[in-house]
Amino acid sequence: MEPVLDRVEARFERVSRSYSFKPTQVVHRRGRFKSVPCGPSFGGGQSRVGNLKDTPRNRSIIEEVLLSDDDVANLAGFVDSAFQNAAAELHAEYGRILNSICDRHPNVRRNFSNSVFAGATFNLGPRAYTVPHTDHLNIPTGWCAVVALGDFNADEGGHLILWDLNLMIRFPRGAAIFLPSALLTHSNTIVPEGQRRYSFTQYTAGGLARWVECGFMSQKEYLRRGHQFSRTPQQRWEAGLAKFPKWSSWGTP
Repeated sequence: MEPVLDRVEARFERVSRSYSFKPTQVVHRRGRFKSVPCGPSFGGGQSRVGNLKDTPRNRSIIEEVLLSDDDVANLAGFVDSAFQNAAAELHAEYGRILNSICDRHPNVRRNFSNSVFAGATFNLGPRAYTVPHTDHLNIPTGWCAVVALGDFNADEGGHLILWDLNLMIRFPRGAAIFLPSALLTHSNTIVPEGQRRYSFTQYTAGGLARWVECGFMSQKEYLRRGHQFSRTPQQRWEAGLAKFPKWSSWGTP
């Protein structure tokens, strides 16, 4: 695993040097570090489903250096396999959403062929640490995946803090975690000066799930046409929570 992480981190550093960051990709609501999101999304001002926009030059850098790299794709696939093993129903739901969107909209490009997550964010640091926040645009009854990368001492920084649960978790290089990031307030601690910390996150925007439920149109258009939802918000919430794995499903037979 170490050689793979070394090569992925080298790719992150290459992008950090060559990508043209907007000010909002350096100072943003999650903190002060370089951050590049990519992949299919809907919400935040988009009129329809599509890939997050970027300049042609920046897009080619992300595609050639990260999305087309075998090591980055293998890391994404490893996370996807862990997701399937830990939460099979939730994983299947994410796959259904992404596959149906890509089948319906051929112009939508998925980040990785071996991952059911629609979106990815490459947090390039150089000392990526977030302030307390929730990722409120993600599927509320879903998980996002976070992988820690970089050259840092995990005893000195990079800890994951889950504020609602009163937990601080040691989170070393190569560690991965799944969390309901739209529900739980989370952050991580800074690493000391001279150390480097990056992270690779995968997730799916809640707007994509709603787009599919509305018959591949916005909720506004769906209601304008006189359609009605077959489920109440409470039923949708309960159905989403029912896909979370239970302790009993992880027990030995």
